[in-house]
Amino acid sequence: MIKNCIIVLGLSVICTAAFGQNEKYTQRLNAYVSELDTAQSVATLSSLAYRFTRLSEIETQDWMPLYYAAYCNMRIGQKTKDASEIEGFFNEGLTFLEKAEGLCDANSETGALKARIQLYLMGVDHMAYGPTFIGSAKKALEKAIEDDPNNPRAYLVMAYYYKHLPAFVGGSKKKSCEFFHKASAVASATPTDKGQPEYYPHWGYTSINYYIEKACN
Repeated sequence: MIKNCIIVLGLSVICTAAFGQNEKYTQRLNAYVSELDTAQSVATLSSLAYRFTRLSEIETQDWMPLYYAAYCNMRIGQKTKDASEIEGFFNEGLTFLEKAEGLCDANSETGALKARIQLYLMGVDHMAYGPTFIGSAKKALEKAIEDDPNNPRAYLVMAYYYKHLPAFVGGSKKKSCEFFHKASAVASATPTDKGQPEYYPHWGYTSINYYIEKACN
């Protein structure tokens, strides 16, 4: 049965079960996310993916470790040079997110990350993934924005969606830039340090500014 979610401080959508996590668990989650913020090597990301997976087995009702295991696999897929392995990492990320969504039925963060990984898979093999993911990625992003209009990552990934799709299937530089600017406005209005837990997702802020400067001027 899918658990209800609540809004924390107007920003963070988290499952009510997460309030039961003990202090040691929270400290470990904070430490892993802090390490992830600066992780660059595949070895470090692989280690973190394993550790987040282990945390998900300890706190089975919290979506956050599953989310970060998915994020690590996405990052590994981005860095993997062996083309035969890339799809596996992205699909593993989607598997973790499916489990996370089973714990929380209205989560803007999981929706945005799922759509981002789907976009990467379309880039790997558009013929295989495009027919399914063009529609599902957009739907996930629309729901992510609806679930939390204050989540800049949802607007950022929507900007990626319009930026990377060919024009004949809906790609649009104009719409992409509109969403990059929307992401920037939301990020400015709701900075990452405004009442959120340390471990709460906070990626994307540098990318927002980069693309506005490079692609929208």
